[in-house]
This record gives sequence, C-alpha cells and structure tokens, in this order.
Amino acid sequence: AQAGRGDRALQLLGGTDATPDDFRTLADLAAGRKDWRAAERAAREYGRLRPGPKADRLLADVLSWKGDFADALALFAKLRTDDPKDPTLPVRVAEVKLWGKDYPGAAAAFA
Repeated sequence: AQAGRGDRALQLLGGTDATPDDFRTLADLAAGRKDWRAAERAAREYGRLRPGPKADRLLADVLSWKGDFADALALFAKLRTDDPKDPTLPVRVAEVKLWGKDYPGAAAAFA
C-alpha cells in the first residue's frame, strides 16, 4: 500500500480472516482511493472490534475526508473532551470547519 499498490494490498487482505488491525488498514486503503463508503464501513468495523479513542479518531478523520463535517466535528468534540491536551485536535477541528466553509468558526479555531 505504501508503494502505491493499494489495489494489490486490498487483494491480499481479502483472502484473510480480518483482524481489527486489518479493518484499520482497509479504512486507510479505501480512503487513499477516495472510496469513502468503504473507508467509513471499515472504520466503523474497526471501532466495533476495538473501541476507543484511536477508533474514534479514525472514524472522525474518514468522515471529515468524506465531507460529513457535522458528524466529524461531533466526534472531534468528544475526542477533545476525552483528551483536552492532544495538540492535534484543535487543528483538525479548524481544518474541518474550513473544509465545511465555516470560515468564521475556522478562523476562531485556528486562532
């Protein structure tokens, strides 16, 4: 996948019994191909099998890339409540607001 052969990586993963980490990888591969439906499905399955902040972050990122800004922002708000010291979260919130054309909200979040 890192060598730009995501299709081949998907073929190799397809023949195995999927583990939670496989679903994480599938979400990343699908997102790289801009197959948002498959990325979201894999991210949700990863979260079902291995719930927690890493799964929430993966799903929030996938939703933001997919353009589902409201749901992504809701997950990022939860993540910020759970880990207010994570320095990456305010930046991601600002980016998602910018992508969603909430320019005043993005400017405030970046500030």
